[in-house]
Amino acid sequence: DWIDVSPLPNDRLLHVPDSEPWAGDVLVIGERIIVSDAFPETIELLERQGWEVVPVGVSEFAKVEGGVTCLSLVFDGRPRS
Repeated sequence: DWIDVSPLPNDRLLHVPDSEPWAGDVLVIGERIIVSDAFPETIELLERQGWEVVPVGVSEFAKVEGGVTCLSLVFDGRPRS
């Protein structure tokens, strides 16, 4: 309800439970999704969709509105030459 989702592909859109409005802050890496362990309903929803969910504890960061995306650095694993 916070953003206009009409430009997004509808077949890839999941709505998080109303009881977990901040659960949309996830990080997708390949077939895995990193998500805060504070959102068990969303974790279950994602697992039912076939994702490999990696729950992480970020409760202290959440107190200052930090989530998994702003706490992550993603590397592709290839060494630079």
